[in-house]
Amino acid sequence: MSIERGTRLGPYEVVSRIGAGGMGEVWRGRDTRLERAVAIKILPAEFANDAKFKIRFEREAKAISQLNHPNICTLYDVGENYLVMELLEGESLADRVARGQLPLHDVLKYGVQIAEALGKAHREGIIHRDLKPANIMLTRSGAKLLDFGLARREVVAAESTTLQKPVTEEGTIVGTVQYMAPEQLDGHDSDTRTDIFALGAVLYEMATGKRAFQGSTRTSIITAIATGDPPPLSRLQPLAPPALEHVIEKCLAKDPDARWQSAYDIAEELRWTGEIGSTSGAIAAPQMQRAAKRWRLATISLLALAAVATTGVMTWRRAHSDRPAVMRFTLPVAASPAEYGGVALAPNGHELVYARADGEVQRLYRRTIDQSESSPIEGTEGGWEPFFSPDGKWIGFFAHHKLMKVAASGGQPVAICAAAQPRGATWGDDDTIIFCPFLYSGLQRVSAAGGKPQKLTTVDPKQGERSHRYPHLLPESKVVLFSTGYGGSWDDAKIVAQRLDTGERKVIVNGGCDGRYLPTGHLVYLRGTSLYAVGFDPKRLVTRGQPIEIVKAVSNNFAGSGEFAVAENGLLVYHSPGATRDEGGLPLIVNRRGDPQPISTVPMESIGRPRFSPEGTKIVGRKGVEIWVFDLQRGTSSRLTTGMRTHSPIWSPDGKRVAYASERNGSWNLYWRAADGSDQEQLIARSDVSSVPTDFSSDGKQLLVGSISERTGFDVVTLSLSDRRIRPVEQSENEEGDGVFSPDGRWIAYVSDESGRQEVYVHRFSGEGGKYQISTDGGTRPAWRRNEIFYRCGSKMMAVTVRTEPEFAADTPRVLFETTFSDFDVTRDGQRFVIIQQKEKSAGGDHLNVVVNWFDDLRARMGAER
Repeated sequence: MSIERGTRLGPYEVVSRIGAGGMGEVWRGRDTRLERAVAIKILPAEFANDAKFKIRFEREAKAISQLNHPNICTLYDVGENYLVMELLEGESLADRVARGQLPLHDVLKYGVQIAEALGKAHREGIIHRDLKPANIMLTRSGAKLLDFGLARREVVAAESTTLQKPVTEEGTIVGTVQYMAPEQLDGHDSDTRTDIFALGAVLYEMATGKRAFQGSTRTSIITAIATGDPPPLSRLQPLAPPALEHVIEKCLAKDPDARWQSAYDIAEELRWTGEIGSTSGAIAAPQMQRAAKRWRLATISLLALAAVATTGVMTWRRAHSDRPAVMRFTLPVAASPAEYGGVALAPNGHELVYARADGEVQRLYRRTIDQSESSPIEGTEGGWEPFFSPDGKWIGFFAHHKLMKVAASGGQPVAICAAAQPRGATWGDDDTIIFCPFLYSGLQRVSAAGGKPQKLTTVDPKQGERSHRYPHLLPESKVVLFSTGYGGSWDDAKIVAQRLDTGERKVIVNGGCDGRYLPTGHLVYLRGTSLYAVGFDPKRLVTRGQPIEIVKAVSNNFAGSGEFAVAENGLLVYHSPGATRDEGGLPLIVNRRGDPQPISTVPMESIGRPRFSPEGTKIVGRKGVEIWVFDLQRGTSSRLTTGMRTHSPIWSPDGKRVAYASERNGSWNLYWRAADGSDQEQLIARSDVSSVPTDFSSDGKQLLVGSISERTGFDVVTLSLSDRRIRPVEQSENEEGDGVFSPDGRWIAYVSDESGRQEVYVHRFSGEGGKYQISTDGGTRPAWRRNEIFYRCGSKMMAVTVRTEPEFAADTPRVLFETTFSDFDVTRDGQRFVIIQQKEKSAGGDHLNVVVNWFDDLRARMGAER
């Protein structure tokens, strides 16, 4: 329902918006009967319109309204689609923890209050189900628990990612991932002990300032909860009393039966812990005494263990004296890591090939393991994702929308077939190559000698598939592994095996990508930035045992592949993440000389794709996966999109709307919304190919769009906003994009790689006449303002004066300023620029990690000596 200031909900008057959460928006209100301030929570329409939910909601609301406890937010009233609650003044525990760990006396004080509130609810038969810092308010009177037991349709959240699922579905995960008990992750029913697990996670976070279970993705967090333990409390908070550490550890036990069985008992333990600290004069005193005792016992134990260990090591060395040791070292490499670069090892492990970017040029480099230098492979400019033939004589790779190969001994590369936007390849014993030709396609197979590719797999959208990518052939080349998913998070993808003779398909791994079979009888795959291994039978296509994390910090291109390679001799090579792939960086306003310009403080932080509003007072940009609008005059920011990956925001000519691409319906489609967020998101046009907006014509009637098709790759097309008809503007086997209109709408500037590198070109929008090359030494991201075209050339901001009448003419490009930046925009008068300064690359980008005899280490870790 539409809510605004002054709306009446029964006797309650809406005053102002406070915020929003998983159960709807929260507003400050006024009880007109009692003249008191209240909080009003408006339920989302999908909840309020669900008859089953309403019945359950009303039944539980009645029960919760009877919870009278000083540390539980009081529920005053229930309407048809809203709740009326006690209005709390203070800050959430989440906001407090964001500033760092709490003093220990506050941890104990608030911990007792939270535990007692839980105990009261549990005795009344009510389970919270979503205990977390965001649902705890710190007020003058103490901690207050919110949203008690009302989350019957809860939010599964990891950082900013949310998924809503009905709790009535059997096996549904209910809660917030970072605070969920292992049994909740398995979809089992919640009981009081799931709240106790969450309480332990909250206590840990209060005491340390860090979450007990962390990960870069929802899947990695779930894995941490299910299989790992948080770092010891005493390591992060040395002054924490051992009794507190004991309370938390027992709360976080994996087995519900091993946890505290009563929140009341936890409250008593925490109260006792606080009392010991106060009577002894310092909390740390008993800890130091216990620590001294533990140290004495540990010293005696270590001395005894050393004698046994010495004998054991000598026996092991005699038994394994013929086995080479596992060795680890780093290998310097040329240039910087390339996005989707890839690394490959020859089957015998002697030769290494990898993709790197040297300035504006990306190419393949080669070196042998025993060499100290790498050398570029001639003719592989633009090359990426290398792979070897089974005999090691050829190197396959992708470049310029083609599948290529080059002899490992040297020579000119040879084109095999077209591959518009490829995602991985594997070379079979029968001299055929299986590859993904397009980021939204199935696999194809082609002879390594060239020819017409044949379709091998078909994507099934009904199964949630959008792509089959990064294939890997099993021994004898009769079965191919590949990753399939929807593209939102490849950590949640499936690794599938398909028999090439029968077409039989079988899911091998749920929750991972880039699966590869090893001669040790294991399957390794990527999840997050970690490599996992699991036993695997390549004949029966079944896994054995449980997956184990075996290598941490492996670069992930977040498109279904990791930068690692394994040779048949047990050599492992992998790259560790340095700088992130986030396109964002520090935004900076500069003049035409590159001098920083003063602006109001705007919390833009790290953003990408910045675009000035027509009047130059606002900037729209991509922050994370969402679109934000930043007001430079008022120093404020507002989020325009929520919950779905978005890209490439641009302003309408009147500054009233923002158009952008969203993955909401599978592929990237065009949407727009009022810039002030006053309306709902609207679909502009839907297409079978992915599209992103690049510019509006000055009259607002045409939209230039960058599209990606399987046949021609990146193209420039135009969309008429009157009839929604699309027509090509620049469409060829070359890569074209970044199209922008001239101020009068009669010309367009765009980028094409037809010369072998990206350059800026101009031609008439009507298509009549010829085209004109604007840049002379490479160029990207043109912007046309008045009689100037601006573009980026490496670290240089370039400007070219142009004339369109009586015929087109362009002056020599000139450098305005030089700095390290990844993207930019310029105001309509051409005087101010917003540039995105690239983040400094952290250590790790200039070397590869090498592990010799890694198979021995793997077998030992997996407990599977062969």
